Amino acid sequence: MRSGLSQDPIPTDVLNASLCCECGICSLFACPIPLPVREMMVQTRIGLKKHEIKSPFRNEDVTINEFFNNRKIPVSALMLRLGLEEFEHPSPLQGTPLLPGRIRLPLAAHAGVAAIPVKNAGDRVRAGEVVAEIPEGALGARCHSPIDGRVLSIRNNVMEIAL
Repeated sequence: MRSGLSQDPIPTDVLNASLCCECGICSLFACPIPLPVREMMVQTRIGLKKHEIKSPFRNEDVTINEFFNNRKIPVSALMLRLGLEEFEHPSPLQGTPLLPGRIRLPLAAHAGVAAIPVKNAGDRVRAGEVVAEIPEGALGARCHSPIDGRVLSIRNNVMEIAL
């Protein structure tokens, strides 16, 4: 925390900020005094970027800390520290899966071009079956039916399927 970007060479501890995933566990749980560790990591990463210092860990194999398994935080302890224990109770949504009678499958809700339907209105489809394919030579994503059913319609890059 006392390291700075003005030092040359930059200390490894400062460069380790590149490995931070900004989950906040350091500030919320691990630090015994209320230090804004997460925010300091964010500011360090911003400083590294401002000084055009790239992560030395990019495309490198990073060795997992030997104490990794001993550093796991019990969810119950984290909930207690954050004052969330009052919200811990069995969910009423456990049990029977919810099956919709009809779904709308967007054919263009991904990067790239819209998928081209390989099924027509009235066709039967099985769960997991490809219903729209990537155009030849284009970047996109094929679409699969999430349910068994029949294609009702295909309009405005949306395929509607009913049980």
